[in-house]
Order: sequence, then structure tokens, then C-alpha cells
Amino acid sequence: MPASTASWPLPVLSVLSLLVIAGSVGWAEATNAQPPAAAAETAEASFTVCAEGDYPAYVLLTETKTQTATAQPGACVTHTIADAGTAYAIEVYGLDGTTPFEIGEDEIGGDGTEQVKVIGTVEAPDYAVE
Repeated sequence: MPASTASWPLPVLSVLSLLVIAGSVGWAEATNAQPPAAAAETAEASFTVCAEGDYPAYVLLTETKTQTATAQPGACVTHTIADAGTAYAIEVYGLDGTTPFEIGEDEIGGDGTEQVKVIGTVEAPDYAVE
């Protein structure tokens, strides 16, 4: 018995093609979805530590004893905190090799724009909160 060589009618193929195209467009739109405007405007509660001197530095949140990552000279690290509306007491530290030394104490709000800039040298360390 010979094999069937019947083909699909053109209207069926057209409908199937439209379904495939519509599904692809819907999938593309779903995967490229943008967050709502309100969510995009909400800044993450954080602050930045920048080691602008010639030594690595980090910050310790005094109350929770949480330490930021260590910023290497010429680099910055961002640290997420619980609440941008809260003032946090901090201790600023530098590293002489692997030995930490305290540079000072301050307070930071964590609204995402504040920076602790660690400056100077190991012999004359300093910092500024901006």
C-alpha cells in the first residue's frame, strides 16, 4: 500500500502559524516584563564603603556586630542594611597587612546614597561619611 502524501490544507497551516507567532510574542513580552514603577523607585537600604587610601578598609555595624566586605584600595563595596530610615552606629576599620586597626566611630543612615570614604595612609588614616 502506498504511503499517504496528503498535505495539510492551507487554512489549517495559517491558523497554526498564527498560534505559534502569538505564543512567541506573548512569551517574549512575559520574559521582558518590567517591574511596576513603584517597585523600581524603591531604593535598597544600603551604604557604600570606599577605600580611597593606600590600605584596605571595612565597617562594623556596632549594634549587630555585622561587618561589611573589605574594600581594597581604589575600590568600593556596598553593604545592605535592614532599614534606610534608621541611623546605624558604625566603627570604621583599616587593615595593616592582616591586622585591623580602628580609624573612628560614626553614624550612617543607609539610604543608598551614603558613603564611608576611608582615606590617608596606614600611618595617618582618616575617613569621611558623605
